[in-house]
Amino acid sequence: MAITVVTSPSLVSNVRNPFWYTFSSTNSTLANFKFVIDVFTGSTASTKVFRDRQSPKPSTSRVDFSPNGILRDYVYPEMYYQITASTASTSTLLNYSVQVSEEYGAGASGTTIYGPLTTVTGYCLNSVATYQQLPRWNYRDYIIYTATTTERKFLTNAPTTKKVRSGEYETLSFMTQNFPTSALDVYLRVQNFRLSGGSSVNNFSILNLFYSGTSATTGIRVFHFGVGPANLDPILSFDINFETDYKYIIDIFMDDINGSSGMSETRTFELDAECSRFPTKRFMFQNRFGVRDYFTATLAETNSYKIDRTTFEQVLPVNYQVNNKGTSITDIDVQDSVVVNTNWVNDEESAWLKELFTTLDAFEITADGDAIPIIIKNTNEEVKQRVNDKLYKYEISYDYAFKYNV
Repeated sequence: MAITVVTSPSLVSNVRNPFWYTFSSTNSTLANFKFVIDVFTGSTASTKVFRDRQSPKPSTSRVDFSPNGILRDYVYPEMYYQITASTASTSTLLNYSVQVSEEYGAGASGTTIYGPLTTVTGYCLNSVATYQQLPRWNYRDYIIYTATTTERKFLTNAPTTKKVRSGEYETLSFMTQNFPTSALDVYLRVQNFRLSGGSSVNNFSILNLFYSGTSATTGIRVFHFGVGPANLDPILSFDINFETDYKYIIDIFMDDINGSSGMSETRTFELDAECSRFPTKRFMFQNRFGVRDYFTATLAETNSYKIDRTTFEQVLPVNYQVNNKGTSITDIDVQDSVVVNTNWVNDEESAWLKELFTTLDAFEITADGDAIPIIIKNTNEEVKQRVNDKLYKYEISYDYAFKYNV
């Protein structure tokens, strides 16, 4: 008896897209034959979460199986926006295994399960690729590994240059793979640039994210690093000064006996010191990689609320008084709603903001640093055509994701 893995997905797959395995068996013509498929998750992919029995397709004697519908229930975004250094993700990336057995037999004894006869393993990221992206999507574009992988990307589709305001939180997330050697060091670099010229640099060693002690860290992992002004101010040796600086950059590089080499793309944060006539709204949302992205709306805001009343009807007494009620309110639930407007954004930023408008998980970050859950309800777009490109402005309507009783 033998089971063959005919096709398999890449080592890391998008959990919100199907990723297919195809299995065949030399026993598929036997009486009552079925493939028995078990799915395991956990830190060592040893916790069984699913079992299924499937008959082979008559036309091919094979079975196609995608575990994404099971595994998507075990990945979710985390609340790490206030971190001041690096932190490992515990739920953005999931390792899994699929074990395949056979079941067949006839007669009074019934069928018997033989196996497992083969096991396949992989990782799934809490991510989704669009119709156009999926055929070309390659997880290696996002694995920050060695200097030979220069320009590997952080887990975001945001423009590489963004504006940030004083006191704002922001994070970048990235995937790593274990290093084969410790004869190097790895740094996350923060470099600010002054209006008067010159710059300052802080390098944060993050070798421990790739290599621990005398052995490399195991497999592929996701890490988050705080990169907003509010995240960096407590740990930098210099201040991000919105009066004297105009930007800072973030990247990851490797330092060894041959010198320094870049490992990641460079992200630029322009300091927005412009006073706004309106209260700004800072959004945090789950992007298409399953991690956090951030955006600030700086123009006009309108607040409203919805009221749900529960009433009790009663018949007035025969000798009622003028102040007696026939209808009484027993409960009132209030839900606040907000409409905000963005400033003009370009094509690149407009395409990225669709991830905010269609996200599964969004928050408003208040001036006090609290993350208030919201539901994006609607967006309206205004377009301005310029000579060589377009500009877009959005009106975003959202409800707070809770009601309160008054």
